[in-house]
Amino acid sequence: ADTIDAVSSKARLLIKGTVGSLNELSPEVFADNEFGFFNVGVGASYTRKNFLGDARKFTIRARFRLNDITNIRFDSDLFKETLQTEVDLSAILEQPFLFSRRIAGRLEGYIKSYDISSVEYQNFGANFTAAFDMPKHTFVNLFNPYLRFDKLSYSIPESEFEGDTVSINPSTFTSSLGSEIGSTTTDDLFYPTEGRILSLISELSSANVKYDVKNLQTGISTLAVDSLGYYYKLQLSLGFYFAVSRDNKTVLGIKLKSGYIGMISGDAALVSPNQTFFAGGSNSVRGWRGRELIPSNQLLNLFPQSLNEQLKIRGGNILLEGSFEYRRKFQEDYGFVVFTDYGNTWNTFNEIRLDQIAVAIGTGLRYYSPIAPFRIDFGFKFYDPEDMKFIFEKEFFSTMVIH
Repeated sequence: ADTIDAVSSKARLLIKGTVGSLNELSPEVFADNEFGFFNVGVGASYTRKNFLGDARKFTIRARFRLNDITNIRFDSDLFKETLQTEVDLSAILEQPFLFSRRIAGRLEGYIKSYDISSVEYQNFGANFTAAFDMPKHTFVNLFNPYLRFDKLSYSIPESEFEGDTVSINPSTFTSSLGSEIGSTTTDDLFYPTEGRILSLISELSSANVKYDVKNLQTGISTLAVDSLGYYYKLQLSLGFYFAVSRDNKTVLGIKLKSGYIGMISGDAALVSPNQTFFAGGSNSVRGWRGRELIPSNQLLNLFPQSLNEQLKIRGGNILLEGSFEYRRKFQEDYGFVVFTDYGNTWNTFNEIRLDQIAVAIGTGLRYYSPIAPFRIDFGFKFYDPEDMKFIFEKEFFSTMVIH
């Protein structure tokens, strides 16, 4: 307040502001762990502020990414097999106040072309997300409803089907309405020493699935599947943090994550592969690479399960994973961890058995930079459900995966 008028009970406000540019062009270099892999890439974005008024932001972004760079082999024979790329084009419209309320709205349209193993995926769609500004003192302080439309198409390489050599081209159009409800009481974003994080994602979806099968000997194409299915998806994440030293530099972190996809109508195989659950990777069971832990039984009858295990096309309808992590800072910006991870994915509850839960142990180093934490983890397969052997029964370094 500049001055206060005691008669009218009004305050004169002195408002100071800085005028910035309405246009931004931002080149970027980034790293992420989408698909459970360690990926790096480059990109550029153009942002127009105050787009059509009301403080909207409109952004156009283009990205090129190399997926799973820790697995790239530069040998001439293996380079093509291990090189996985992605091109991502998107347009984003953000509105800070929807309906004059403290609700941030975000509309995104995207087109992606990427590889996983030797399968090429074409993915496009749109997301609308509303982020409600919730009071921090309430139990539920995160509420983000969303609406998503997603089209995924890909090609399964040459395979045998009913005695013929065929190529299969599935496509799935998914419409989803869901929300994320959460609660957090942690004291720090990057190095929490106390508190908890709870998150529940729930959604209802419809999936329109088509399978085009081409006989490579006769050249005849047949629409083998044309079905519509409905399902619901639940994903619960829990995280708890406890300081176990007086200086708050030693912390025990416990994480549990579970997910379930249930069919309302139609076969479970109708769920789009990019909506199923995968385990393994840098934020999952760290003794395995991304997407390695998938169900061993056959769900799709159009191609052998061994091909799905090789190409990692489809995950499971049930997920269970968790970790125990002992964290210690030995300086303000540096630290180390010792961890135990466990988990796997399944298609039905009948398949869940104790001896099918993968267990990893390991250690890692941390650098808590002013931007974000950087980490390197060395995970070891302590118990592998594929051959039901413990680490003592194998060559030690053959069980190691670096994230």
